[in-house]
Amino acid sequence: MKIRTGFVSNSSSSSFIIAVNGNLKKELQQLLKLYQGKSKDLFLPIGDIAKDIIDVIIENSQEHTFDSYEEETGFTEKDLENDYSDIYKKVKNDGWKFYAAEVATDDDNPIEQYLCSKPFDFKNQDIIIHKEKF
Repeated sequence: MKIRTGFVSNSSSSSFIIAVNGNLKKELQQLLKLYQGKSKDLFLPIGDIAKDIIDVIIENSQEHTFDSYEEETGFTEKDLENDYSDIYKKVKNDGWKFYAAEVATDDDNPIEQYLCSKPFDFKNQDIIIHKEKF
């Protein structure tokens, strides 16, 4: 069983782990261009929502090594290998960068509230995002 230590409040929070081949901001902005391009034909502002989600992820992300992540969260490299093998392999074997992000519902930001309440995993050839399972 994994137990996260640290500040506890009445708010709900969610953590994400991210592996990226290159620069996180650049890769997420490339991804945003895909959504914005497709949203022009839609009645809903999907591109604007995607931009807000990407902005929140970038703003709340911090680059880590496996050791610094364990220091901060208590999750070991073995935990990451077992629970997030795709991210672990990309970082360990292919030299991708490793990030963690946390969002909370105590902020009035509806995007952070959405990210806390809904499943959110994404994967393509240059980036993998998983909502933590704990």
